[in-house]
Amino acid sequence: MKNNKNQTPPRQRYPNFDRLVDEISLLDYRQCRQFLTKKISPKYPRFQYKYMALPAGDSDRRERFLRDIVVGSKLWLSPPTDFNDPFDMTAKVVFDGTTNMLREKFEKLIATQGDLKWKERKKLLDKFMARPRHEWQKISEAAFNSNLQKTGVFSFAGDPRSILMWSHYADNHQGVCLQFEVARHPRIMLEAIPVDYVEDYPVLNWANDTEGQLRDIILAKFKHWDYEKESRIIWQGGAKTSTSFKPEALTRIIFGCRADDRVSNIVNDILNERKKLGMPDVETYKAHKHSSKYELVIKKLS
Repeated sequence: MKNNKNQTPPRQRYPNFDRLVDEISLLDYRQCRQFLTKKISPKYPRFQYKYMALPAGDSDRRERFLRDIVVGSKLWLSPPTDFNDPFDMTAKVVFDGTTNMLREKFEKLIATQGDLKWKERKKLLDKFMARPRHEWQKISEAAFNSNLQKTGVFSFAGDPRSILMWSHYADNHQGVCLQFEVARHPRIMLEAIPVDYVEDYPVLNWANDTEGQLRDIILAKFKHWDYEKESRIIWQGGAKTSTSFKPEALTRIIFGCRADDRVSNIVNDILNERKKLGMPDVETYKAHKHSSKYELVIKKLS
């Protein structure tokens, strides 16, 4: 499975991505915006978005997540088990390889099992190799799932006016949507890779798997979710950790059209915490139902 060229993020298009980001980081804000607009092809989105719910029954936990982003400037990297779609990050795992390839894979797998002595490793390897071939499939699937659960993911959305996104991820339009500007912290924001919306599971050949195969699986999602326009920051081995971003990258908080005073008070209290720390201002907006269309209109709060 391959990403469409027009969706391929900078890290995959440019072999010297880290050096490119180093160069961009030396530019001021306006220069960075111009660079991302004119020198990165195809054009990368200016903003990324994060929908968040603040339901009354779970407000304390959700409020902590919001505070971590707004005040702590941290993005939490979730494991796949935290995702709402049980099909997300699912693959058809196969084993298509020689006995020598299998031995090499098992050797690498055993090497991760603590401080085993050489004889213990050899005994375990011989035990693996003695199993019938149909059991190799189960071992392959277990190893893949174990590796996948260690992968941390932070998801962005692409459209702050999506009626469905507000319904599904912001408590039926009662929550908020955060806006991040890529040019304010390109090193982190350019890590976000567009999701590939597909009909069938991606295939992982465990005998010859690569980092690219795993990335493709993490980025694959059923095509009916394509309205999300999702991008993902992926850290292998980073599940249940966080990554920091520059405070100025968070530029706007949008309230849902049904957000009440309770939600407004929570957000304003967190913004006051941010202000006391001398952090950059965050603009506040509110979504409104269009008077004659199935659309949302976003207006700045006074």
